[in-house]
Amino acid sequence: MWGGLFDIGPPIGSFWSPPHKSHRKGTSVDIDRCAKSAVSENPNPQGICPEGWIKVDKTRIKNLCEKYGGHLVDEPPIHCEFPN
Repeated sequence: MWGGLFDIGPPIGSFWSPPHKSHRKGTSVDIDRCAKSAVSENPNPQGICPEGWIKVDKTRIKNLCEKYGGHLVDEPPIHCEFPN
């Protein structure tokens, strides 16, 4: 009823807090700003991702989100919201 909550927490991410209500309908998705790299070195050191992780391209995610009718919501994780 109150939506999904996915806490990874430090050192990879930060703890999120409820309610995340829009997640309960399956119309939104949160994407972390760092993704596990397929190589041992960090090929894209940005200062925000730990060793072995790469920064997610927010512009690319925004383009994909909009391509399928969604829009980004301004919050710490990359949040794509789709219409009901």
